[in-house]
Amino acid sequence: MLDAQEILRRIDAAYDLDPKRPGGGGGAYFAAMADCLAQAEALGDAEVLMYARLGYGHALRDKPGLTRRGFTGAWLGVLRTCLLAWRAEPGRYDATCVRALWRQLLDLFEIYVERVPEPAGRLLRLAAELDRSPPPGLPWVPYELDRFRMQLAARRGDAAETERIWRSLRARELPADRFLHDRILAADAEMWSWLGRDDLAVESLAPVLAGQVPLTDGVPVEQQLLVPYVRLGRIDEAVAIHERTWDLPGQLLDPILAQLRFCLLTGNDERGLQVLHRNLRQIGRRRAESLHGMAVAAAGAALCRRVLARGLDREFLWDCDCADPGCADDPLYTYAALEGELYWSAVDHAEDVDEMDGGPAQSERIRALLALEPVARVELPSRPAVPPAFPHPVTHLPATGAAELSAALDGAIAEPSGRRRVALLQRITHNALLADLPPTAGAARAAMLDDLVREDWDEWRFVLARNLLELFRLHDANPSLLGAERLGAMWRAVPTTFDRVLDRPGMRPAQAHELLDLLDRHRRPGTADEHHLRWYRAAFRTRCGDRDGAAKAWAAFDALPPHDRYRADGHVRRRVRLHLDLGDDTAALAAAPGDDDLLLVPYLRAGRTGQARAVHERTRETASSPAAVTEHLRYCAATGAIDDALDIVHRNLGLYHLLYDDDDATFDHMRAHAAATLICETVMAAGRDTAWTWPSDDCDPPCPPEDDWTYARFAGNARPALLARARRWESLLGTAVHTRAVFALADGDRAEPSGDPLRPTV
Repeated sequence: MLDAQEILRRIDAAYDLDPKRPGGGGGAYFAAMADCLAQAEALGDAEVLMYARLGYGHALRDKPGLTRRGFTGAWLGVLRTCLLAWRAEPGRYDATCVRALWRQLLDLFEIYVERVPEPAGRLLRLAAELDRSPPPGLPWVPYELDRFRMQLAARRGDAAETERIWRSLRARELPADRFLHDRILAADAEMWSWLGRDDLAVESLAPVLAGQVPLTDGVPVEQQLLVPYVRLGRIDEAVAIHERTWDLPGQLLDPILAQLRFCLLTGNDERGLQVLHRNLRQIGRRRAESLHGMAVAAAGAALCRRVLARGLDREFLWDCDCADPGCADDPLYTYAALEGELYWSAVDHAEDVDEMDGGPAQSERIRALLALEPVARVELPSRPAVPPAFPHPVTHLPATGAAELSAALDGAIAEPSGRRRVALLQRITHNALLADLPPTAGAARAAMLDDLVREDWDEWRFVLARNLLELFRLHDANPSLLGAERLGAMWRAVPTTFDRVLDRPGMRPAQAHELLDLLDRHRRPGTADEHHLRWYRAAFRTRCGDRDGAAKAWAAFDALPPHDRYRADGHVRRRVRLHLDLGDDTAALAAAPGDDDLLLVPYLRAGRTGQARAVHERTRETASSPAAVTEHLRYCAATGAIDDALDIVHRNLGLYHLLYDDDDATFDHMRAHAAATLICETVMAAGRDTAWTWPSDDCDPPCPPEDDWTYARFAGNARPALLARARRWESLLGTAVHTRAVFALADGDRAEPSGDPLRPTV
């Protein structure tokens, strides 16, 4: 058994393996601390055990396989054990040990406030618990707890409470041994900027600007005044700060966010793209986990929307710096794909935090950022330039010569179909474009089609749509380049591509019409090409809410000789759904002259109640697709058949599992959620709400049964998700027609949907 001195020596040595120190990481830190804890437990000395537990808790973030939330939860458990031991025998532990305990407690609290948010109510209770017995000789503990209370009030959007605590803190002396004064003032300025108090943001940083508070390591904090200065009309000062700081290396998320907001507010989209491209690795490919990450994602999505609205979507390199040569990360991105990822990253995290805090503050913040418009048009002294799309060869593929790339292409084609092969083909495409080798790039893109059109690859629709567009651009520039066989494969991919981007977010109207126009120039005689083009022109007009344009486009399609593909039941029902999405009963009834459960509500509105009742009774027990479920629920709401509706909802809860809150949700899923919301609120209005159990689901990972569901809870969860999805389609299509329609459906198809889409109608 080791003695106390040897265990303490080993604890000190283990700290040198911290990943933040040179040579640390790789799991060695956690392994060393776990061994020290085992030795301390065997020894049984209380003070040594406290030191070992503190080291072990700190090292948990290096434990293999532990998520960030798993790490914080495990760390809190260790610290609670230490806190209880200290409270039981406060005189037993030396000052260094106590100081380390409280440093870790407050470090964890800081993570809970911003980086891995926990519910505000839970954190306030934790703060109250820590306040019960503050350690003597550590004045920064009560000060920092009050700062956390202020930050939580700001997180919930409570400006009055935030200001009350802020002013009380300013009247107290800042504990210099715990805080970096300039960073605290910068954080306050950013906080007030988000709360719309630009005057207090400027007041917060005044001591730094006046030279009364020195900068830590010379790192500027003035970026936090970029947005307040613009909104206060102090444009020249904002521009001067931006010019000094926008391209500083190694910036954290908060100054990156300030620079992106400045670019959005001043109409400097090109400079915003420069900021975005410089910091792609910092932004990361994972969903946001922190409040700063969430806001940066929203600002990035808003910037991408500006680019897309100007018709400037393009491919660009998002290179990887990992050491895995078989890395399957996509190296080629488009602003359309990036906008979707960033949008859902921001929206999902905001909804999670709002659910924790019991209010809409973060979702409102994100919606405002996504809708941000310039308040001033500012010309920057240093001319912004759009970053180069292909700046250098891909990290994992140094080949750039024609022979090297040809050999790499042969190797990629021989690879098994899958994500890794697509990533490799994208790398070859990128390097071929960089080397100005169109034939190689075209061959690599053509090879990708085999994977991208696979039946279970809907999530790749952004890549498929862009790939198809670029292939037809190549063909348009040089019709002899690709050959008849490849051209045939490209045309076979056309229906798959358009079906996917009509069902799920994936293509803007301008991009769709560009591709359709391109295809129109290369129609092949004696094929179904003309039918495809007219069908999808009409479908896109309908999806975009252009009733007159859709009517003309469908008439042009109907003028063609009938084609078996478009007379099949699947395409007839797809056309009916498109007309229903637009609220066009007449066109929907004309498209399907026989009985169809998608037409239950149009039958009712046309006075064909007997036909509607007969179709409902015959098909309600087998209704399972999102579109069919939607129409049966609408029928039930209109006829008062609530028991039938509840039976349909409960038999199809799989449609609503996890609320399909990202771009994998289809348009039909969105309408199905609106219809279920209508039923749940109808049940609530009738006083029939009750508790029930959501059954287990065979998702990945499987979800166990969950008790304590009510129809009120279902509707309360569904409305924010509906708004997020409807706004996503709104941003893609450039019209709010579907936002209005989906909430009209949720509100019972009233002529005037509720003014606030989030407000239940009961």
